[in-house]
Amino acid sequence: MTNKPIWNRFSSKQNDKDTKLITFRVPNSVVSDFDELVKFKRGSRTSYLVGFMDNFVREEFKRLEESNRINEFIHNIGWVKRNLTMNNVGF
Repeated sequence: MTNKPIWNRFSSKQNDKDTKLITFRVPNSVVSDFDELVKFKRGSRTSYLVGFMDNFVREEFKRLEESNRINEFIHNIGWVKRNLTMNNVGF
């Protein structure tokens, strides 16, 4: 396995079980501006779009993990509070 980022591991001729062709509509002005920037940076549409998608997935996964930790913390606080209340009432 290579150490290259995921978006640098794809070739334009790659067509196998590890990839999927996707098509979507984008406003012409956005495509035009994007293409100019990609050309200036000497990259490809595919490499940048895959990179953006990869970053999005990683960031959202981190947020979901953090959200889960917060939910667990809140749940645990409620559990402790209920137990303390029950112990103080004499149950």
